[in-house]
Amino acid sequence: MSARHTALTFIAALATACSTETNPTQIPLPEASTGTCLANTHFAAIAWKQPHPAENACTDNEIDDFVSACLSGSIPIKCEQFTDDHPQCASCIYPQRPSVGSGAIVEGHGRVVPNVGGCIALSLGETSTSGCGAREHAARECVASICSGCRDPNCETDSRKGPCLDQQMQRCVELAGAAPCTLDEGTEAAVRLIAKRMCSNDGRE
Repeated sequence: MSARHTALTFIAALATACSTETNPTQIPLPEASTGTCLANTHFAAIAWKQPHPAENACTDNEIDDFVSACLSGSIPIKCEQFTDDHPQCASCIYPQRPSVGSGAIVEGHGRVVPNVGGCIALSLGETSTSGCGAREHAARECVASICSGCRDPNCETDSRKGPCLDQQMQRCVELAGAAPCTLDEGTEAAVRLIAKRMCSNDGRE
């Protein structure tokens, strides 16, 4: 099995495991008042990986097919088949060479998530580690780490105001330019939006 097949099989498997969540980009948190949710304030950030330059590697239909094959709770072989049939598009969405940069989806803390930070960085043309995209990526990773396993519905909000505050976007060059990347309407919808901005000319028109 090729490295790309292995990686996309991993994505499909994680997506299947997360398929019961309404929005895996936001930790499922319902049940409150254990008093322990913010006890774990240690956060080891995953190194920021700049997004690759915008490409015209996919049609919108191909992006929809990728989401269906690889993120909609489907069996891994469908994701492998998509990769065989659309290698350029698959490589744009989830690059296999670290030197290329990050794509529309990234893996962190054992989950597959939309690359919101990369989308912001690319939209603003600000890809440094101190830029808005990198800070939003770190904030989301911080929330995911601290609130993992927590059932308090306020954990995400509280962690962004407390232990994750230093990771926030703070002041952005152009908040309006970043806004389309941050619409948390579910993982599949977010991946479609971000992939179209990163991998399709149609999505940038």
